[in-house]
Amino acid sequence: MKTLFATVRQPSVTPTQAGGNNGLLYTAQSRYSGKAGEAISITLLDNGANKPLVVSVNGLAISVQLATDASDTITTIANDIVDAIDRHQDARALVFVQCTEGSGEGTGPARAVSQTFLAGGTGVGVSGANVVVFTRDMAGVNPFTVILENTDGANATGAIATEWAPTASGPWTAIDGAEGAWPGSLAAGAVVTRAFVDKPLRFFRLKVSQGASPSSVMATVVGG
Repeated sequence: MKTLFATVRQPSVTPTQAGGNNGLLYTAQSRYSGKAGEAISITLLDNGANKPLVVSVNGLAISVQLATDASDTITTIANDIVDAIDRHQDARALVFVQCTEGSGEGTGPARAVSQTFLAGGTGVGVSGANVVVFTRDMAGVNPFTVILENTDGANATGAIATEWAPTASGPWTAIDGAEGAWPGSLAAGAVVTRAFVDKPLRFFRLKVSQGASPSSVMATVVGG
C-alpha cells in the first residue's frame, strides 16, 4: 500500500519584527508537510557589534546571526535573510522564505526574533457542520483506506461521513467502509480507519462536523 494523498498543510510563520518593510514568511518545504514541519524553528540573533550575517542549522532549528556595525546597529535587511537562507543548503532544505505582501520588497532592517516555531500544518480546520475535508476522483483505485486523525489537542470532532457520486457535482450518496459506519465523533488525538473495497466509486469525499468546539483533522488515503 502506498500513500495516494494526504490533507496536510505546509506549516509557516511570519515572526513579528519591530519596524517596517521587513516582514518575512517562512514556509516548510514539501518534505516537512503537516505536523512534521511544526518542529522547524526560526531565530534571528543580534550578537553584538561588528558581526557578519551567518546562517546556521541545528537539526530543525534555523538561526540567523544578523550583521551589525561597530555601534551594534543591525545592517541586515529582510531581503538579505531571504538570500542567505536560499544560499544555505541545510536551511533551504527546511524552509522557503519570501517577503510578505506590503513589506516594501524586504528593504527594511531586520530585528532580533526569539525562537519561533512554524505552525498551521496540523490539518484541515473543522468549524461548523459537514466540512468537506477532501473530494477526489477515485476511478480505478481499488481497494483504498482512509486514515482520519483528529490533530486537535483538546477538542473532539462531531459526526464523520463518506459519500460517493458519479460526477463531481453529485448526486452524493452515503457510503460506509468495510468496518461499518464511521464513529459519531473522534476524540482529540484519536485515529480511525475505514477500508473501501469493490465499491461503486467515482468521486469520493470525506466530511467532518464540528463537535462542541472547532477542531482540526488530517486525512491520509492509502491504496494500490
